[in-house]
Amino acid sequence: MFRCRMWKMYLVLVAVMFVCGRPVCAAEKVVSCELNGLGLAIERETGSLLKMAYPEIGTMLEAVSEQASVIDMAYPLESFQAFRLASRYSKGARIVQGKNGVRIEWEKLGGSREVPISGTVAGSVEFMATEDGRSVVMTAEIRNESDLPIRQILFPDFSGLIEFAGEAKTVLRVAGSGQRNPINPFKDLRTVPSSVQFYASDPNFAGQIYSVGNAYSQIWTRWIDFGGLCNGFCVFPEQWGWESESRIRLQRSELDGKVRLSYVHNVQVEPKQTWKSAEFRITPHTHGWAEGIEPYREFVTRNLKREYPLPRHIREGLGYRTIFMMNGGTPNTKEDIVYGYQDFPRVAREAKAHGLEELVPWFWTDSFQLPLTTMPILGSDQDLADAVAECKELGVNVSPFISIYVLANPTAARFGLKPIEGKGWTYHVDMIPMFNPPYASAQATAGIDPSNEGWQKDVFENWKRFIDMGVPSVVWDVYEGTRKEPNVYTLTSQIRKLARERDPESVFAGESLTSLEIESAYLDYTWNWLNYVDCRPYASVFPAPRVAVNIDSSPEIVKLCFADNVYMNVMPRKPGGINGSAAIEDYPEYSQALKQCAKLREQFLSYFIEGTLIGDCVLTEECPGTHVSAYILADRVLVILLNQKAEEPVQLRMDMEPWLKSTAGGVEMTRYNADGVQMSKRMFGGSKIEIEEDLKPLEMVVYEMISGK
Repeated sequence: MFRCRMWKMYLVLVAVMFVCGRPVCAAEKVVSCELNGLGLAIERETGSLLKMAYPEIGTMLEAVSEQASVIDMAYPLESFQAFRLASRYSKGARIVQGKNGVRIEWEKLGGSREVPISGTVAGSVEFMATEDGRSVVMTAEIRNESDLPIRQILFPDFSGLIEFAGEAKTVLRVAGSGQRNPINPFKDLRTVPSSVQFYASDPNFAGQIYSVGNAYSQIWTRWIDFGGLCNGFCVFPEQWGWESESRIRLQRSELDGKVRLSYVHNVQVEPKQTWKSAEFRITPHTHGWAEGIEPYREFVTRNLKREYPLPRHIREGLGYRTIFMMNGGTPNTKEDIVYGYQDFPRVAREAKAHGLEELVPWFWTDSFQLPLTTMPILGSDQDLADAVAECKELGVNVSPFISIYVLANPTAARFGLKPIEGKGWTYHVDMIPMFNPPYASAQATAGIDPSNEGWQKDVFENWKRFIDMGVPSVVWDVYEGTRKEPNVYTLTSQIRKLARERDPESVFAGESLTSLEIESAYLDYTWNWLNYVDCRPYASVFPAPRVAVNIDSSPEIVKLCFADNVYMNVMPRKPGGINGSAAIEDYPEYSQALKQCAKLREQFLSYFIEGTLIGDCVLTEECPGTHVSAYILADRVLVILLNQKAEEPVQLRMDMEPWLKSTAGGVEMTRYNADGVQMSKRMFGGSKIEIEEDLKPLEMVVYEMISGK
């Protein structure tokens, strides 16, 4: 019987080794493996990641044992709430290598202090090569077999990232950001000697945590890229929508200057529960973020399910025009009127002349109130309907802006809400201060529960009235979703269905406040308070919603948005006036920039709506003082060069080989000026292209590169 049992155990062991690979010999201090070219060095004793490298890039991560990591978690004890469990504190990790992956297992994760705990926390991390040969998928599982909950998990946890793309040039790039993009952790997270923060709150010491989600978030989506102009690695979890909240943490070590990059999951893993991560896909790249983002684009394409396609004029358009119709959010006197309904066609004609086919009026109705009604001080129902119809004939769609998610009295009281003074949206140019002065609270507001059936019914019936009038498009202020149904999304579907029956090209846009992944199914574009930020990775991947940037009167921002395929919210302001109160032509350089960009967009439209945006990845060297954006379309590439602040002639060095199917016959380059006029044509014998340009400030040129025959 004894021999029989031993034989069975032997067979089981052989089977496990065949499936999972070979256990690593205990004498090996470092376990090395290569998965789809990505080299990993794992510490045998702890299971932490010591090194990560890739051919043509070299070493990207290199950590000493004391700072290395792969997974980390908060396990607060009553006696010591800062207690943590992590790979770096662990001993006796079991590492099993297989043909396409490596698995790290811990029977008991070690703690940050010699403090006894009741029970154990076990776990595993696995790296697996993907079948496409491009990426490595990283997953984790934590089994809480202790008596206390786990309160936070850092995974993946890359500790020891170095400046592999060059000093001060290795950055964290995100799809889009409400603040800035990219972020340079090696520079931005340095300690400021002249500043003393409370306790240890200096970003360099404590680490900077960035929120992920909507168009106001520091990071718009869960995709990130770490590297430089020509190389790096991308990471994203294969999660969509409501599946998980995400945060990303950056920390620069004061000890060695290296960077720690972690996805932060604020979870609650109760005793006897198991936590499983999403599949995190790591994609190294040697030709810029546009190469590394390809798996993420495929993931988005699989998950983005639009109820309706983008209206043609939104998909093809340059941007939209916003006007504020009165000096304040509520009607006062005739002196406060900036525009009446009958002014819409006049504004639309100017917008159309500048390539803008969408008009968004604010303050056309009493804000934060239901029912929605026209204002006699601005015109009648018929005046509004006639103006919208005339604009439509001019080729400009009108999408009125509504604020009905937060409500002021008397509507708030009708729904049992109690607005708080000083917490609303009371403003006027004559108030001091203009926004929420201590003596005025006419538009103090409170938020409604969107699942309120009475509110849902009121909103639908109110907007149905305007759809029946011939006003089917809308821009929704405070577009905030909840999982509980009915919610704003179920209401959106009802409104859109009715509006589309009236006008198949009707628009539904809004202020993104929940998740761009979720809202991509419903919104055509955004109306958020956003200044220009580099969001080319987002524009490269997401067809909708088109995220809009607000522009007062800057020709530079117009040209940047054009180059990056970013939707423009054009609202020039009179000196001393409110937003959108001026005519575009009041600012000649601004007007000219819009007209030039509108003409260029129409001339090269196929690149913007059918091509792939690759940003400045076409460059082989940085081109200081300029902004470069490129698009791939079949056998050709479009490159837009804007001189922002270069005072000397600039050297533009590019390589077409990674982006064109063939460069064997050379590359033909045609140069156009900002008016779309062809200036020259020349042939390059290979894929490498070098150009010297002597441009004036804010001068723009366009190059079209075509594979030689």
